[in-house]
Amino acid sequence: WPSEGYQSDGSELPDAKNEDPGDEAELGKVKASNRSEGAIVKKARRYRQAKNNAQDSVDALARFLRLLSIARLQANAQPYSLAVHSLGGHFLQYTLEIEAAREALGSAFHIALLAPCVRASGHRDWVEKLRPRGRVFVTYNEDDSVLFGAYIVDGNQVKLGAEPGTERVQNGVTRYVCFSNSVVGFGGHAYFVHGKLPKKTKGFFTRIFNSQPDLKPGEHPRQV
Repeated sequence: WPSEGYQSDGSELPDAKNEDPGDEAELGKVKASNRSEGAIVKKARRYRQAKNNAQDSVDALARFLRLLSIARLQANAQPYSLAVHSLGGHFLQYTLEIEAAREALGSAFHIALLAPCVRASGHRDWVEKLRPRGRVFVTYNEDDSVLFGAYIVDGNQVKLGAEPGTERVQNGVTRYVCFSNSVVGFGGHAYFVHGKLPKKTKGFFTRIFNSQPDLKPGEHPRQV
């Protein structure tokens, strides 16, 4: 569960003493039909608190990204790529308001937004600011159960990791990769670590995480 759903100082949320927060997959239990039930309300509250904690921690992430960029310059032959998953996309979005963070991200080879739990509407405004040396990847799955729970909790707010919509970044750098109807496991939220990925899909993620070009010279785009 992102930031464990605790308050920003590490203390428990009110009325949540000794409660196991579970992991973020727990949010997939939220449905329109049960959103007012006590246990579901607690899950929703932890999710909202995790979002607040991310916004309160942008300076820490900006410092970390700055350290990464300095290390990249000192070890010139060693590329690195940044992958953010789920609420990590929310965390990164707010960190981009810090100029030093935007500059530091320019030293990354790839930036991958995996099942990003951020608002799809208006995402073009901030994703456009991501300009790594390689590419920006946005992966999505319309059947993502966790992002559907977030959709309910946030008042029917469609998430980027479920459906990017029509207002997409078209700058020759950003690629949108659709995992709807693919082999991604039930609910399909952490499909980049799914144990039964097809060989081509695993090869795709291997290239991203190892800072390799997503397409080799002469290789044509294809379904993975």
